[in-house]
Amino acid sequence: KRRECKPKRRQSLKRAQGVSMEAFGEPSGRIGHTMCRRWLVLLLACLSLHAVGAEPCSGHCVVKAERVTPAGNVQFDNSQPLMTAVGCLETIEITYGSNVVMGSLAAPPKLVLMLGADRATSITASAVLDDSNAGLKNKICCREHPMDRDGLLAEAGLQNEKCQSEQTLALIPFNLFACMIQNPIQRNLTAGTAMIRIQFIVPERADITVGNNIDMMGTTDGSNTFVLQAEYEQFSNGKTTIIRAPEYSIDMQVQRCSACLEKAEGLNMLAKRLGTHWTQVYSANHDIVGSPDELEQARLLRLGSLYSVRERDTLMSIALKFGVTVNQLFKWNGYLRNELDTMPESPNHMSRALTLGQVICVLPKTCHNSFGGSQPVFTHWEVVPGMGGSVGLDYQVQPPTPP
Repeated sequence: KRRECKPKRRQSLKRAQGVSMEAFGEPSGRIGHTMCRRWLVLLLACLSLHAVGAEPCSGHCVVKAERVTPAGNVQFDNSQPLMTAVGCLETIEITYGSNVVMGSLAAPPKLVLMLGADRATSITASAVLDDSNAGLKNKICCREHPMDRDGLLAEAGLQNEKCQSEQTLALIPFNLFACMIQNPIQRNLTAGTAMIRIQFIVPERADITVGNNIDMMGTTDGSNTFVLQAEYEQFSNGKTTIIRAPEYSIDMQVQRCSACLEKAEGLNMLAKRLGTHWTQVYSANHDIVGSPDELEQARLLRLGSLYSVRERDTLMSIALKFGVTVNQLFKWNGYLRNELDTMPESPNHMSRALTLGQVICVLPKTCHNSFGGSQPVFTHWEVVPGMGGSVGLDYQVQPPTPP
């Protein structure tokens, strides 16, 4: 039921403000519900503008963007790509200001949409990435090679869990948005801002993924883009209209042959996780100053070098050239495990079709005793000189010549 303003209150407002009621299109004899509402709108608009404390935002309306690290928040500039690596846990906080459109109130956005690079559909990112069992499952399923995921889940005590329930998807890696969570928007009406927190794990094979396509040649770092777009409400003539601000894009560059230090992890633990020795990683990062055991969490480290496959190269010849094993090449280049086995009759299944110019990650052996004596050495077969596993050449071997 509508309530009319009392005449005494009306006249006191009139005297205090020196405003004629006819100026608002209202009869001077009676102030109705419409007049009360207009005064309220003016009052709220003043309060809202005062809360912002500055001119209304323009463009995409992002007033602050930060990358959250264990050492503290770091300003993030979206004109440059976010540098990261497979397996890294990234957190970004984006703060939006209030937007004022003619006839509306100054207020922060009610909603922030997340879109893929194609801008086709809005994405719901809700992967659990905390320390719960669900979070542990998602971390394993995102970081690890599809062939290893379910086995690692069992080792972690999640025997009844699987990364993919459908068998046809068991060997397909997760995409970025399956490994991402967009936390609920946090609105601060006093400050006139709204903050959105986005967290994600860079999935396996993201370092050779450009957009939605996997580049098996690996000639460039992986790249991906997601877009944020704020929605504001405009109030005019008793109607609410949704106004979308321009897009705010975040480009991500996933470095090949790189990794991030996890919580409570030093170079020694990182090296064991990657099947190498800490001196190898230390040799590849000349910017490390001080003790290698006192590096900050989440630090991005280069693991080794990128090697371009030459004519007649094979995985075995490359491994022997750099003093490593084929198993290690598979560990550092998981996508090679999905390549065509050019020697399926071999019990080791370590032959793969390589393409001339294909780029692979190698951690050259820099110390003679750095791997110990337990590393397998493939001496039971010898590669025929001049023949290898490149495109157009069959993998040919001969038994070793008896001494």
